[in-house]
This record gives sequence, structure tokens and C-alpha cells, in this order.
Amino acid sequence: MKSNIIPGKLILLNALGITALVFLILVSTAGAMSSFGNNESSKGLSNENTFNVSGPVPNPYLASSLYSITHFDSSQSDSTPYGPLCGVFTMDPTTKPIVYGGPINIMTLASTDKDYMWAVGTDRVSYVNIKDNNWTAVAEYEALANATNNQLPAVPNKNFSTFGKSSAVGMNATSMDIYLKSLFGENYSDRFGNGGYSVVDNKNILYVNYGNNIYAFALKNPDQPSEGIKKCYMIEDVVTAIQGKNHLPSVRVSGLSMTYDGHLIITFSNGIAVVDRDLNTTCASFCRFDDSECVSNSIAVDENNGIYVASNSVMYKLVWTGTKLSDDEADGAWSQEYTSSVQPPMIKFGNGTGSTPTLMGFGSDNDKLVVITDGAKRMNLVAFWRDEIPNRSQRTADQIQVTCVCQIIPNGYSQNSP
Repeated sequence: MKSNIIPGKLILLNALGITALVFLILVSTAGAMSSFGNNESSKGLSNENTFNVSGPVPNPYLASSLYSITHFDSSQSDSTPYGPLCGVFTMDPTTKPIVYGGPINIMTLASTDKDYMWAVGTDRVSYVNIKDNNWTAVAEYEALANATNNQLPAVPNKNFSTFGKSSAVGMNATSMDIYLKSLFGENYSDRFGNGGYSVVDNKNILYVNYGNNIYAFALKNPDQPSEGIKKCYMIEDVVTAIQGKNHLPSVRVSGLSMTYDGHLIITFSNGIAVVDRDLNTTCASFCRFDDSECVSNSIAVDENNGIYVASNSVMYKLVWTGTKLSDDEADGAWSQEYTSSVQPPMIKFGNGTGSTPTLMGFGSDNDKLVVITDGAKRMNLVAFWRDEIPNRSQRTADQIQVTCVCQIIPNGYSQNSP
């Protein structure tokens, strides 16, 4: 029983924090988001609220240059050119509209229509009208219930409302476990690994993982979104479909991304695969990591189809050549070990990095890097050269110890991208 309760505590603490953050994002930025996903409508923003920096090359196969993929863009920068208004403002979030789903909602994604967004929770997908602060789900699809043949049934919105208002204060592992089961069912932990890293393409098709399946969702009628959401394509039991029947039973899907020539990237806990957007696995290209390694986060992609992924002990650059996924140095691929230690009691999963790799340095910037936080007990921010190593130095460009939490917690951990 202990092994089941402690993960429940870890999940609740992480989920409550993420839920609170997402709730604030949903209710406070609903109106502003109507302009974010569309370059034309963004031209009216004040120069005081924008800044000019060299950013990643926009991926032409994404629905928008911003917010159509988890962590905002292909480089996983989590950066936006839109700053907050100056001043002091008061807001009551309980009076704002909210679209339920989850219990975790990492990202609400841009669509090809500036008046709508795709809300992706760990249980469902919703198509949300955001025009004029409307923030209303006009269509929903209970994807997790579909993927599990209703073994994980749809959760009523009232349960999400209760969860969003709850607090972990005064709970122990046992009471947390009982509380989560009362809201989300006996197998509540199976709900949390779905839909975290998803992507919308330039045809307004949402690609996302639920259960063991990869789904491609679209509107039944783009001119009338309220008519509902449909499955365009699906890979059932994607691990077996791509890796065969002899894969380790622990293998799972970590997330999805997109190459710059319009192929879907599937991140597994044990490797990376590339398939076409019709989800045809007969043409899949797969690169498998060592069985001792595990990937728990998503990936970054550059405009030359370099794919950056970190296992719990090794930082990789793979290269999609247009026909195959390569780990060959001749194609520009490389790998580099980094520091790992122990599984912490909370915040991140595994003994390695808690972050998705993030690209730094674009355009004329000579320092083109990929950055992660490592798995040291007091973690470091570690930068690797993305391409050629200058001056015959080493792949690790530099690292710096993270000290922001060390006055409160002796060992500093993060589950965030750098």
C-alpha cells in the first residue's frame, strides 16, 4: 500500500500546483489570448509591451508561431514577446469563466483560428471560443475514456471544481490517497500521464497521446465548431505498433512534437520515433536508447531538424534527415552524459533532469546552445553546444549551480524547463 500512497502524494502536490497555475492562466488571460496566436492581430500591441530579440525560426507546419505546442514553440523557450501591462490590478478569479479538464492541464494550444484554442487536459480535449473573453468550450472529446474503453471514465466537472478549490494542508499520504480516489477513482494515478506534450499543425489537427494511443483530432465542421470533434487518425497501442511486441512493459509515451518538414515526432521513455502526420507506422523511423535510461520530458527541435532529448543520464542530439532518424555523428548527431543522482521525494520524476531541453542562441548569435537542469542533488543549469564545438573544447559549454531555492531547501530541484 505504501508504494501506491507515496506516488499519490507526489502527484497531488504537483497537480495542485499546476492546476492552480493553469487556473490563473485560463481565467486571467482569456481575452488577451485571442490576439496571441495570430501575427496580424498582434500588430496593434503597444511597443512598450514587446521586445525585439532573435528567436527560433517559426515552424511552418505548426498552427501558429506561438502556443501551438507545449512550451510555446519548437525551441521549448516558454518565451513570449508580450509583456504585462504596467500598473496594479485586482482580479477575482472566481468570477471568471473556466474550461474544466485534467486534473492537470499543462498547455492550452493555439489553433489556426485566432478566435479559438485547443484546451488539452489529462482526460479530454476541448475546443474553446476565446473571442471577447468568452472562454467557452464549444466542443469536447473524452479522449481518456475512449482510450481505456471507459476503464477511466469521464470525470464530472463538479469534481474538478472541488479539486481546484482544495488544499493539501493537514493531509498525510493516506488521506491524500483517499481524497484523490473519491474524486478521480481507484486508479487515479493512471490519469496523470496523458496529454502533457501535444501539438497542433497548420491544418488545425491536434496530435496528443491518451492511454497507449496517439490521436489526431480535428473539427467535424471547421465552419461550425460546435458540431463536435472527430478522430482523424489514431495509432492504437503505439509502443507495440512502432517498437514491436518485445519492448519492456514499462515503456510509455512522453510527448509529441513536429519536424520542420511536417513529420510527427513521438517521444517514448526509451527513445524517439518519427512518423508522418497520417500516423502511418509502416514508414516509422525509431531510435532506441539504452534500457538503463528513461526519458520523462519532451524535446526541442531546431530548424535543421536537430532533435534534442534528455534521458535521465544522457543529453542527445538526433537528426531527422528527411528519410530517417539518425544518431550518426556524420549527420550532426551527438550524445553527452551529465550528472544524475537520486529520485527526490517530490517535484520531479526520476534521478536525472527535471526539464525539457531548451534551445538558446538564434540568428546571428554565435553561442547556439541547448540547456537543461541536471540531476545533481543541488542541480546545475547545464549548457551544451548544439552544433560544432568551438575551439576544440568539449560538448558541455558551461554550467552554473542553481541557488534560488537553497536558502529554503538544502537540495534544489526543478521540474521546469530552463
